[in-house]
Amino acid sequence: TQLEKNALDLAFDGAAIVASKIISLAHLWSVVRVQGGAYGTNCGTGRGGDFSATSYRDPSPYKSIDAYRAIPQFLRDFANSDGNLTQYIISVMGDLDPLRSPADVAGYHCSFVMNHESYDALCQVRKEVLATTKEKLLEWADKYEKIMQTGTFCVVGFDEALQKCEKENLVVEDL
Repeated sequence: TQLEKNALDLAFDGAAIVASKIISLAHLWSVVRVQGGAYGTNCGTGRGGDFSATSYRDPSPYKSIDAYRAIPQFLRDFANSDGNLTQYIISVMGDLDPLRSPADVAGYHCSFVMNHESYDALCQVRKEVLATTKEKLLEWADKYEKIMQTGTFCVVGFDEALQKCEKENLVVEDL
């Protein structure tokens, strides 16, 4: 299953990466992967304002859609709890600055040039990640709420799963 929304009107910042990491590891992994039986799950918020939540080999995609719809409330609950934000910030920093071989460094810098990205922009994202607070997570919960209200769900799967989606009043089309 996949939920995707081009949310260009929602300004991206480094806190979005942290929010996505929390959602992926603390919510979707538990609900979609462990309880729902999908082989994998993930979500991400891109620099262009796009958001996607996905599952892989999901036996019950119609239930995963409920988990996606619960993302805003999950993030609010996390932000209002004693949850450890630091571990997620550290994880994101590890994703942003992984150990690289000389060949990886060359490829990394090449992608900077090809994508017209600046070192200053990357530094800004790092600063925003490090400055993420639970208040920023609450702001992103509100943004995700808007996405859930206007986003589109897409399920690509086997017949039985798609039939269950039809029973949940989702439009099913053959590709």
